[in-house]
Order: sequence, then structure tokens, then C-alpha cells
Amino acid sequence: MIYYIRTLFEKTHSRFGGSLKNTSSKKKIAKTRMKKTMEDSSKIMRRSIHTFLQNYHHATTAAAIALPFSATLLISQAFFSSSSSSSFHLRLNTLFHGAGFTSSLDFFNMLSLKLSQTLSSSLLTLLFSLTFLLFSKAYVIKVLSNNHDSFYYYLPLLRTYVCNSLFLLSANASAFALCFFIASFGFYSRSFYTLFSLASAIIYSIIIANANVITNLALVSSTSSPSSGGYTTTLLKACLLIRGRASTALALALPTNLGLAGVEALFQYRVGRSYYKEDRGITSIAVEGMLIAYLYALFLVLDTIVSFLFYQSCLKNDEDQKKGREDEYTIKIKICGTDDMKICIKDSIIEIQDRFSFTSSPDLAPSPLITEQSRILAKMASEEQWFKGRVKAVTSGDCLARRGGIDEPFAWESREFLRKLCIGKEITFKVDYKVEAIGREFGSVYLGSENLAKLVVQNGWAKVREPGQQNKDKVSPYVAELLQVEEMAKQEGLGRWSKVPGAAEASVRNLPPSAVGDSGNFDAMGLLAASKGKPMEAIVEQVRDGSTIRVYLLPEFQFVQVFVAGLQAPSMGRRSTQETVVEPDVTSAPNEDASAEPRGPLTSAQRLAASAVSSAEVSSDPFAMEAKYFTELRVLNRDVRIVLEGVDKFNNLIGSVYYSVGETVKDLGLELVENGLAKYVEWSANMMEEEAKKKLKAAELQCKKNRVKMWSNYVPPASNSKAIHDQNFTGKVVEVVSGDCLVVADDSVPFGSPMAERRVCLSSIRSPKIGNPRREEKPAPYAREAKEFLRQKLIGKQVNVQMEYQRKISPADGATTSGAGDSRVMDFGSVFLPSATKGDAAESAPGVNIAELIIARGLGTVVRHRDFEERSNHYEALLAAEARAIAGKKGIQSTKDSPAMHVTDLTVASAKKAKDFLPSLHRSRRISAVVEYVLSGHRFKLYIPKETCSIAFAFSGVRCPGRGEPYSEEAIALMRRKIMQRDVEIEIETVDRTGTFLGSMWEGKTNAATFLLEAGVAKMQTGFGADRIPEAHLLELAERSAKNQKVKIWENYVEGEEVVNGGGSKVETRQKETLKVVVTEVLGGGKFYVQTVGDQKVASIQNQLASLSLKDAPIVGSFNPKKGDIVLAQFSLDNSWNRAMIVNAPRGAVQSPEDKLEVFYIDYGNQETVPYSAIRPVEASVSSAPGLAQLCRLAYLKVPSLEEDFGPEAGEYLHSVTLGSGKEFKAVVEERDTSGGKVKGQGTGTELAVTLIAVDDEISVNAAMLQEGIARMEKRKRWEHKDKKAGLDALEKYQEEARKSRTGIWQYGDIQSDDEDSVPVRKPGRG
Repeated sequence: MIYYIRTLFEKTHSRFGGSLKNTSSKKKIAKTRMKKTMEDSSKIMRRSIHTFLQNYHHATTAAAIALPFSATLLISQAFFSSSSSSSFHLRLNTLFHGAGFTSSLDFFNMLSLKLSQTLSSSLLTLLFSLTFLLFSKAYVIKVLSNNHDSFYYYLPLLRTYVCNSLFLLSANASAFALCFFIASFGFYSRSFYTLFSLASAIIYSIIIANANVITNLALVSSTSSPSSGGYTTTLLKACLLIRGRASTALALALPTNLGLAGVEALFQYRVGRSYYKEDRGITSIAVEGMLIAYLYALFLVLDTIVSFLFYQSCLKNDEDQKKGREDEYTIKIKICGTDDMKICIKDSIIEIQDRFSFTSSPDLAPSPLITEQSRILAKMASEEQWFKGRVKAVTSGDCLARRGGIDEPFAWESREFLRKLCIGKEITFKVDYKVEAIGREFGSVYLGSENLAKLVVQNGWAKVREPGQQNKDKVSPYVAELLQVEEMAKQEGLGRWSKVPGAAEASVRNLPPSAVGDSGNFDAMGLLAASKGKPMEAIVEQVRDGSTIRVYLLPEFQFVQVFVAGLQAPSMGRRSTQETVVEPDVTSAPNEDASAEPRGPLTSAQRLAASAVSSAEVSSDPFAMEAKYFTELRVLNRDVRIVLEGVDKFNNLIGSVYYSVGETVKDLGLELVENGLAKYVEWSANMMEEEAKKKLKAAELQCKKNRVKMWSNYVPPASNSKAIHDQNFTGKVVEVVSGDCLVVADDSVPFGSPMAERRVCLSSIRSPKIGNPRREEKPAPYAREAKEFLRQKLIGKQVNVQMEYQRKISPADGATTSGAGDSRVMDFGSVFLPSATKGDAAESAPGVNIAELIIARGLGTVVRHRDFEERSNHYEALLAAEARAIAGKKGIQSTKDSPAMHVTDLTVASAKKAKDFLPSLHRSRRISAVVEYVLSGHRFKLYIPKETCSIAFAFSGVRCPGRGEPYSEEAIALMRRKIMQRDVEIEIETVDRTGTFLGSMWEGKTNAATFLLEAGVAKMQTGFGADRIPEAHLLELAERSAKNQKVKIWENYVEGEEVVNGGGSKVETRQKETLKVVVTEVLGGGKFYVQTVGDQKVASIQNQLASLSLKDAPIVGSFNPKKGDIVLAQFSLDNSWNRAMIVNAPRGAVQSPEDKLEVFYIDYGNQETVPYSAIRPVEASVSSAPGLAQLCRLAYLKVPSLEEDFGPEAGEYLHSVTLGSGKEFKAVVEERDTSGGKVKGQGTGTELAVTLIAVDDEISVNAAMLQEGIARMEKRKRWEHKDKKAGLDALEKYQEEARKSRTGIWQYGDIQSDDEDSVPVRKPGRG
């Protein structure tokens, strides 16, 4: 009989034989195991801190329980120890004096004082120690043990604590007795006393430190056996555990005791000192004292955790030492041929495969088992030694025998009887003898108290071989008993002795050709078609590697190779060999002296083994042996069920393997992945069901996160995505950019704000690209359908948005939205359309997931994210929707081409082509259209489905401010909210010279131009011909309403007068105000910041900043400034601290002191980027005052920006005459422009148009810049205010002077008007 055994060696004291002998390497093994398994102090301390932080909510609870004790202890040490310890101090001094030590010895004076204080403090806190302290320790031990409740541990702790107190008193007494004994020798010199004091201090410290460590360990150990805890046995147990580990225990005690001592000193300094000095209020002292007491309690909790983990480490070390002692009995068996031995010494894997034979049973057909080439050789100490092991495999009834390629009668039944009897069970065995000629060991094996040889023979599945003349000494010690039971089996006709006619022939298996190594012998596709998804019974005969097994499919006994679906285990590699593989010519069977029967030819399984041998050696992958052993331990020679999933191109079967453990069915593949012994493989996983794939993928991801086994060195790939937290909002969909991108107006942001509209890309999906006509990019198939679906579904609807992550997108990533080619950061989230149902369920549910609708209709695909990459919170639902779309062959998942659609885009065509379309559009009167884009307040891009064309369209007789003018952005925002991507109706009147169609538009039954006129962001052009405009009277009424309410451009409207500045600027003209200022910052384009001289606010703010005491940089994460917050920032040039507003900050929490934040100094007007370490929070009293820097510009001038010609020269000149001169200036406020809104950073906020005049200069800076030719006057308008007209007249002579002398910008003559200054061409009306 042959066993493949996982051997567990240990001393066996039984009726089978004596104990094993010790080997010479006993001490070496024990020391090595001690070194490997004993955790050092630093590792235990790190684990303790990790446990403390991981269970911080429990730790704080325990600290709260211990708080009364810690508070009482600290108060007693600070306030009561001195008075209450005086009696103890006097008695100890008397004791020392009686022993011959004078009070002049500093050491004994100090020792006496400290000891008396400790005793008095212990007595004062005794009641709190026995209650709150022990309850706290019991709670901590309960949390760490995860067993029982706190009261279960309290009584053992109480009894042990009392014993510990007596033990500590004994330790102190022993230390003093030792000191007194040494002093009794009578050395009285001063140098002796100094040396004696030093030695006594060291001895006393060592004794007390060890005593404290023992008592701490005794407290923890008493809870492991509460029934006996609290007596001296726990102290003895602690002394035994700590033996050889005292240095580790002391090293662990040092940090916590230093921490406790530090907290005591802090209490004395902050609370005791303040109390006696009376320099603070009693409430403040009490609050601070409680906080310090709570910190002390936290250290007590940490000390308990350290003691508990140290105790566990000691127990583990003792257990490993016991294993080390078992190593003394390790035997070594010489292995012959290619057979190996597999030994598993409990948890440590030592693999040795061996065979033991003791009887003769029917020979089995050639086994497909290919023995491993690896071996661990060992030497037998004694043939009379018994060992324990676990049966890993049973190859035949007694041994491996080959008989011409077919079974002997009853061979399979014999093997199956033994396999089912002992596979996976623990047995006891010994080697009886060894036959050198054939290299076999023969032995006796017991299953429990039953002799396996006897059981096999008794049931008729083996025959007993009587010893021959040459091998009389090589015989089983139980041969007589075996012969007796064999005779009984013969008489009863059991097993091979069956008396049924034809039973022997019927027991021989009819084996089909093996499919391993020769795929032509097997129809894999036929088997898959017949059995896909159905469980098939099989027996595993060989494990090639962790994910490849070779099995007999029952009941046909087809021998096949199966790859576990969805995964791949590490490769076992190959070994090199120089041997020639030939068919063996064995003439002797294992259990017979001599046999002339020739062996049959090699089977396909043996040929495969031979062919696998290569001259080139390939080493195995890491964890390959462990993965193979994992699989062997669970399925080798076991009954399994295989569910076929597919077949690869080499006719190898791919399937899921299930095995049973009791009543539980387990998935081998999932277990391999969960234990980090295999990786997920997409190509074979695609053959599996979706749920099984998800489990495998999730298991691999978890192993990667936890770095288990083969993933121990795994480093996640760099990701360009970052999670977004707490940015959910509700709003109205303004625009559908593409099938996976929307623009949503946030309800919480005021209308008209630049931050009101947020672009949201749908998480984890990708729709076809919409293309860009201006770049001659055509829409991808189904791109228009996807966009149109979202437009009809969402435009103008209220939605819920859950922001999930942001990602840096480059053009190569295939971003679906149009835009610049450079990479940019895009925000991704899930958008939900609220359901129409009412009630609590509707309020709690976010609604219908728009991304899921897109995927389900086949208008997009789900993005396959990499591991650890951010993804949609509803990713599984998206995958399920995609599966439904694929099954239904919808949209892009179908084989059909998308409907062809040719759209003529007249916005990029010539004006002539637009005019060619005019007759057909004019003839149709009202035409249905869709607003594709809002180009300006009164000009739009429309799509006309009937004509399949896109046109540029503008309102007849209504005009809004141009780009860059006040209220132009408000007009655009208004029309985006009102008509963007809505279905409208239009009437075309004419087309202008640029190809823009002019006419009227209705959204529903409302003339769209009235939206602009009523809001005061547009006005009618009276010269256009009002009689030609449909519903002109309604437009006039809307404009009249805005004039009466004086909104927007009609703010300064006076009946009978024209609007100043063409109605385009939000300007307040007031009585001229003169300010005395200094310039603090110069920007481009004639803008600068000033600070008022002599203003009391300036002095007040400066005094407040000077009085602040700035501490060290804040701890990262404790202070997270957000955009718009007022902080203190350190200016980089002079390191001064100034008030600043956060302009740009990192998304989420700050990660490092070097994180950069952009700040705007609100008192000076300059802006820079500073690190987080240069930021401080500021009190509300300092931050609430408005900024002192005022934004100004030079009145009546147009100064080139820094990007334009002469812009740098203008900026440099303005800097030199203002900021660089250090002069004070008089600023005459000509106009006050409030269109900039609130201050958001540099260049925003209310802007003053001023005439800037230095105190000692004759002309203003405005005039000087005109004179230098680096600025020009604003263009005059038809209607100007008289003050502005006078100012322009005064400046004109300086501009004329520069123009005539060809200075600066006039060097090439007159300058043409800017685009924004040009007046739109009016078209004459017809008739």
C-alpha cells in the first residue's frame, strides 16, 4: 500500500512503541525557532499602538472608566502626598537610622521620601484602584479577547491585584533587606557610601522594575483562566512566562512608564504650580487638570494593551518551543527513484512524499500520477519509531503496480475502499523493514486503534504475502493475524474472494484513451456541449499546480486535464535532467520476491511526464509550491464536482471545481484567490457567470489591498483619478454636451454667478463622441441619438447629482466632450431624475440613474476601470444594464449601423449659402427648431429638423450688450436657462451679410425676446422698423416695464433722456470724491490697488495683527482652509503676516505641509502662492473687517494689457511713478463701477475710476500716460455726462501731443478702433 502523507511528527506514547530519540541538533533547533518566532519589543509596541488606534472608540471608553482613578492619583500626588506621607517618611528614617545609615546620606533620604509618597498615594487611591482601574482593564481585555463581558474578568483581576500588592511589598522589603545586609559589613568611608548608594539604586531599580513587569503579566494571565485567577499560581505562571524575556518586557514597559511619568510632571507643572501660585482661575485649572487626567488614563489603557499582546507573544513562543522540541524526533528516510516524501510539521510546511507497503493487493492500471521531482531527504533514527501523519493520497490498495495497461481484477474497488477509508484522516505509522533491491519501505499503519492492513485484508481487498526463504526477516509483525483474517474473508467470499460468477471480469475497468498529452483521443467540445453548466462527478488523480488538476471523469473514467476557470496559480517551472527516458522493464512486483511478468508500454500520462522533462531548467514562481500544496490538501484523491465553463484552443477543459467539507460545498478557485495563491484571469473568467466573475475579481482586489501572499509586494498603478466627497447638489439641467456629459445649474448658487453652472460627466460610462464641425470631426455612430435622448429626457428638468471623482483627461483618453486639446481636470458623478411617486420612499430614493438608462438603451458602454481606480458608486448596476443591452442587441451593441444623418451646418458655411436657404425658410412661416447653443444674449445656433440644417439666428430689433460689456454674461446666462436646447418655433424675416438669420422666436407661446427685455439686459433698436417685427407691441411693453423698474441697463434711466454709456455699463455717477491714498499694487491695463492714508481702520487692523502671537504651523488635517476663507498668510518677500483670502485650495483635506494654496492679500491687493505651513487661522474679530485694498483704474483711459503691444511699458511706467516713487497721491473718484461683484481675488470687486495726481506734480498720472504715448482716451459716445465730457476735453490735448510726435503707440500713425467700440451696421427697412 502506498500513501502520500502529510506527516505531523510528535512524541507518541502509546501501545505501539517507545518514544523517539533526541537528535544532536536539539538545542540548535530550539534556539533557531525561538529567534524566528519571538516577537521583539519594537514589533509588539507597534502592534499595540496599531491596536489602540484601530479600536480607538473602545480605548476612549476604557479611558473614561479609568478617569476617576487617574484624576485621584494625580491630585493625591500633587496636593496630599506631602502632608500624608510625613509619618511614613519619619518611620522610614528611623528604620534607616537603626540600620546604621545616617540621615545625611542623600540616597536614603531621597529613597525614603519617594517611597513614603508612593505608599501614601497608593492608600489614598486604593478604593479607585480596586474599582475604576480594574474595571477599565477588564473592559480592555474583553475587547481584545472578544469573549465574555467585562464583569467576567473583574473578579480574577481583583484577586490578582491584591496578590500583586503583597508581592510588590515583598519585593521592596527584599530590596531593603539586601541593602541592609551589604551595609552590615561595616564600611564607613564616604567613598564607600557613595559607591554603596549607586549600587543600591541600581539593585533596587532592577528588582522593582522586574516585579512590576511580573505583576502586569500576572494581571493579564489571570483572565485566561478566571476560575483559578487571583492566587499565587498566576504570579508563578507570570514568572515562568517571563523567563528569558525580561529584557523584552522591560523594553516594553519603558515607553508607557515614561509617558505616565511625563503626564504626572505635566500635571504638577500646569495644575499644581498654578494652584499654589493662584495665577489662574480655579475653573480653568480644573478643566486643564481633567484633560491631563484623561491623557493619563489613555496611557493606562495603552499599558494594558501592551501587557496583553506581550502575554500572547509569550504563549505563542512557548508553543513554538514545544514544536521545536518535537523537531528532535524528525526522521529522515532515504528515497529511491523519483519518489518524494512530504511532511507537514503542524503549521510549518516541510514536504516529503513517501510510500509504505505491508500487504499484496490487486494491481491497478497505470496511474496518471506524475511524482514530483523535489525531495527532502532524511535519515531514519530507528525502525521501531512511531509517527503520526495525515493521508494525502491513496494510489492503490497497497502500492503502485503496472500490469500491461489494464487493471487487475478488483484493483479499483481495493483502491477505492482504502481511499474512502483513510483519505484526509490522521494515522499512526512506522517502517517495519526496507527492501533495498526495489527501494521500497514496508510498514504498519493504524487508523485510530484499527490496523489498516487488517481492515483491507478482512474485507477481501488484499492478500497476504507469506515471507520467502531469502526474506524471512522482512515480514510484517502482524502477519499471523493477517493470515487469520484473510482466511475468514475467503470463507465469506468478500472482495477479491467473491464467489459470484463473472465478478472478477466485471470489476476490471474499461479505460478509454487518456486525453492528457494527446487531445486527438478526446472530443472536448462535444463534452462541453453536452455538460456545460452541469456538475460532473470526478476524482482528482494529480495536481500539476495550484490551478491545474488531472481527474477521472465518472463513470466513464475519462482521464482529462482541467484548468480552474477564471484564475491562474504561479507556475511550478521545470527541472533539467540528463537521464534518458525509456520504458521500464521491471521484473519484480513490490510485494513479491520475483516476478517474470513484463511491464506494459508507457501510457499517455507517462509519456507526457517524460516529454515534460526538458534540458532547460525553469525555476518555479514564488508561492507556486504553496499554491500546489493548498490544492493538494483539499482535492487530491478526493471526490469533486466539476462544472465545465469552456474549452481552450488546445482542447483543455476549463471549469469550476467544487469540493465538500462536511455539509459545506466550497469553490476551489475562489479559495485560491482569497488566500492570495492565484490571480484573476480575464479570458477564462469571461466563460463564467457574471456573479462568479464578480466574486473572483472582488477577492483578488481585497488580496491586493491587504497584500496577501503573492501580492505582498504589489504596488497599485498610478491613477489619474481622485475621489470627491460631500459635493452632492440638486439643480436644473441647462445643457446636454454629449451622451455622457451635462451642464447643471446648482440651485444653491445665486443665478448669474460664474459658479452656478457645473459641468458633470457621467461616472464610469462612455458614449460615442459627438465630434466638432469646426474641426471637420463627424459624430460617431449613435452619438447624436445619445445626445438627443438626454436632451428630451433631461433638459430643463430638476435632477439630483452625486459627485464621485475627478480625473485628469487628455485627448488620448477619448474624452467625449468637445474642448481644447490640452489635458484638463473633469468632474464625474451620477445624475438621478427624481421619480414621480410621492411619499417617504420617494424622498429617500435618489431617483432614476441616467447613466443606467444610457447603457440599457445601447447608447454607451461601461468603462473598465483598473484596480484601485475610482468608479461609479453604482458600477454593478451599470454592468448589469450593459449585459441587458448586449443580450438585447440594442444601439451600439447591435450589428446594425446607426441611421445615417447628414446635417448642413450653415454657421460654418459662407453667407451666400445661407442666403440660398432663405426662400425655403421664409416660405414655411413658423418653423420648429432646437436651440443648440447660446452664442450671445440675442444670437443663437439653431437646428431645424425639417431642413436638417443648423443656422445662426438673431432677434430682429433686439440687442444685448456685446461680449465684455456689463450685463452681457447675465444675458447669456438668462437665455441658457430659458431656451438652451429647448424646442422652439421661429419666423425668419431676412439674413444679414454675415449669414445670420434674423427673425422672432417663441418658446411655447412666449416670445423669447421678452425674457431679455423684461430682465433689463437688452433694448429694442428703434431704427430697425418696429412695424416689421411680430408682436412688437409686446416687446415694447416688456422694455417699458424694465425702464419703469430701472433694472440693469436702465438703472440710470430718466424719462426723455438716453441711457448713459449706451446702457451697457453699471455705473454710478456721483459728486466727485477725493481720497488721499498710497498705491500698494500695480496690475496691467491701467489698474492698481490703493490704501487710504490716515484711515482709522488701517491703524486698527495693523494694531490687531501686531498683537497676535503666532504659534507653530498647524498639524496637517486640523485646519483645512477652503476657497473664500480669510486666513493669515506669510508674505514671501518680507515674511510679514497679513490677512489674505484663499483663492485656490487643494480639493479635499490638506495632505502635506508643502501643499500649495493661492492667496489674495485683501489689505494690499497682491496675490501669490504659499505653502500650507505659511497659513494660520485667524480670529473672527480680525477677519470680519473688510479689506483695506481698493481696486482702481485710470479714468477715461484705455491702457494696453500686459499681453498687448506697449502693455509691459505701460505697466512699468505706472509702477515707477506710483509704487516705485513712494509718494502719496490724491485720487479723484470719477466713477464707481460695481459690476465686479464681491471680492473673489485679484482684479475683482468694486472698481473706482480715478484721476490720480501726485501731491507735488502739476499734471495727473492719467495725462502723463497719454503724453508718453502708452495709453489712449476712451472713445467718445453720442451722449456723455457733462462731467465726463469735461474730463475728456481736458485730456485730449495730451493725446494730440503724443499723436503728432508719433510717440509710443502712435509711432505708425492713428490706431483703428477696437472691435468692442465698433457700432453694429444697421440694415435699412424695406419700404
